[in-house]
Parts: sequence; structure tokens; C-alpha cells
Amino acid sequence: MIPSEHMLVSGASQFLLESRPDVFQSWPVPTMHDWLRYHIRQRAVGIVAVDGHVCAVGIGWRGHMADIDDRWTIWDDSGDCFYFDQLHSRYPSGVATLIDMFQARVPDWNRLHLIADRHGRRVQLTARIIDRLKSQSLAKNQ
Repeated sequence: MIPSEHMLVSGASQFLLESRPDVFQSWPVPTMHDWLRYHIRQRAVGIVAVDGHVCAVGIGWRGHMADIDDRWTIWDDSGDCFYFDQLHSRYPSGVATLIDMFQARVPDWNRLHLIADRHGRRVQLTARIIDRLKSQSLAKNQ
């Protein structure tokens, strides 16, 4: 069965509230649902489920560096960067699956500026770091 948008939004929001209450607890639920729906429609959300239960959520989008601070920015296939906004998983393999999803959506991702916020700081990642994260996630699963 293909889940409805409502099911995806509900499952993803519940997972994010449980995994990152420090980030999402202050968000009004309707705003969070609107934000997730907005990004799902732009293919900027990856959701991994096992036995119908969400176990990983990734949110990221392609855009331009000038718009990187706008959490409601519009996905732009001509953008010069990819912003990893959220990447959370209960299982190591979920991280690898999320990375695979984003790489499939952005085949030239390794030529872009790869941006994330880590520990309160904006960082630029390299394709090698992303590949290593994926490899380490798979190795932990074995």
C-alpha cells in the first residue's frame, strides 16, 4: 500500500518530535505539518519505514547559497548547493538509505556545495564525508 500524504506527514512529524524534541517541540503542530507537506511535495523529504513504522527521516533541498537560511525555500534544480536540514534514524542503515534517496534525486550532488548545520555551526561537507557517513552506517548495521 502506498501511504497517503497525510500518513507520511503524520508519521514523519511524530518521528521528528520523538527524535529531536530540542528542535521541534517548540513548533506548533499545524506549522510542522505544513512545513513537512510543503517539502514532501518538492521531493525534499526522505522517509524510511520498517513494518509500517517510520524509523528515519531526512529533509534536504537543492537551492542557491543565497537562500540557504530560508527553511521554506523552493527546490531549485539549477541550485548550486544541497542543504541537509535534518537527517535522523533509529538504525544506522536508515542513514545510508536516506543518503541514497537524496543522491538519486540529485545525481550531480557531488558537484554542489553540501551544507549542514552541526552543533550550532554551519559547515560545508564534501562528497567524501557523505560517502564515509554512508559506509560507516552500513558497516554498523552488519
